Amino acid sequence: MRMHGSRAKRSQKIDMRIRRNGVHYGVKRRTRHPREAGQAAAEFAICLPVLAMLLMAIVGYGQMIWADMELTTATRDGARRAAVSRTDPSPSDSVKQVVLSSLDTTRASDVSVTVGGVWQQDAKITVTATRPWTLNIMGVHMWSGTLRSVSTVRIG
Repeated sequence: MRMHGSRAKRSQKIDMRIRRNGVHYGVKRRTRHPREAGQAAAEFAICLPVLAMLLMAIVGYGQMIWADMELTTATRDGARRAAVSRTDPSPSDSVKQVVLSSLDTTRASDVSVTVGGVWQQDAKITVTATRPWTLNIMGVHMWSGTLRSVSTVRIG
């Protein structure tokens, strides 16, 4: 359909205003139909549990990584202690105490520490720490297992 007269000029003016600098001048917003009033709220209600579960999964996985890094740091500290404690009266107990005391957020009762090797010069000592871990997301059991860290050091 072709426009004539003042309607065509007005349409051209609106088109010119729309094209200027990419800004849309003179364009009316679409009004919503009354049946569409709650559509955004319904879509949000459908997506919210999925987004909340995804967020909780990210937080839970981050906590697991944090616990694993803490366990690795503790075994490294224990191995460092083992490197210089050859002459201690009870070197294994000394290493275990260092591992358990270097844990910040983990309870010492949750961690099992083993120290293996021969306490002689140029021998290797292995410090192993394990702890159980369960990953639950919003009450749903996702994974359970054992976090384990091993550090080996040569005694000087």
